[in-house]
Amino acid sequence: MPAHTFDKILFQITVAITAIITITESTFKIVDSTGTMHRFDGGSRDYDIEVKEQGTGKKNRRKVITIRKLLPKCPITGEYIPSGSGVTFKRGYALNKHKTLFTPHKVHTLNDVYYAKVATFSGVYNAYAVVNVVDTRVLSDETIDVMSRALPYDIVKIIADQHFQISDYNFAMMHNHGIIVNQPYSLQGLKQLYHNGIIEFGLDPSDGMSKSSIELLTDESYNYVYPNDGTSSLKQLHSHDLCRTIREHLETLLFTV
Repeated sequence: MPAHTFDKILFQITVAITAIITITESTFKIVDSTGTMHRFDGGSRDYDIEVKEQGTGKKNRRKVITIRKLLPKCPITGEYIPSGSGVTFKRGYALNKHKTLFTPHKVHTLNDVYYAKVATFSGVYNAYAVVNVVDTRVLSDETIDVMSRALPYDIVKIIADQHFQISDYNFAMMHNHGIIVNQPYSLQGLKQLYHNGIIEFGLDPSDGMSKSSIELLTDESYNYVYPNDGTSSLKQLHSHDLCRTIREHLETLLFTV
């Protein structure tokens, strides 16, 4: 196996030459000459398990087993991701198209949205990649077009208005985004997701201690006005120019790889 496909050695063990070793994709076990079984939590799917015979003669021959953790593959590019690099998406909650909460809302049930930390600025402000969210309270143009072929416009408008009124917090990730949570992605994979319009950059407007939410670094999000006439936290805490600069810096930092 090429050296770049696995991490450093986790551990090495030596057993008798007569020991029976069984390796599957998900399990690894050793049965020694006394019948005692030793089981390792994992198999060839996640670990490089190398078995070599050493020594000569009946008394000196041994089996040496070396176990290494296989490096994960980026689902987008297929490249191996070395330890300490790449990003991993976690599960958050979509308050609207512009704001993602780290923890569930205290009153409302919100849909999942995935995010991944990509950088830290000034040692305190965390930047993220966030899967784009759509406002599913509003019927899509494609849905309205299909309905309009069979129904009068007035009926379609009534349906669209009712749909909006009964689903106050129905914001959801874009369809077929393909992101897998807790799966490492390479920077090249992240680049493709960004250029395909699947993710956008966001910032935790706080100093990183409260870790309350992520707000997208777009002009629309910066100027967003809430139903109670409240403004975005980005606008309250940071200048528009700073937010634009951070977004541009993220593009330069991540996508010149």
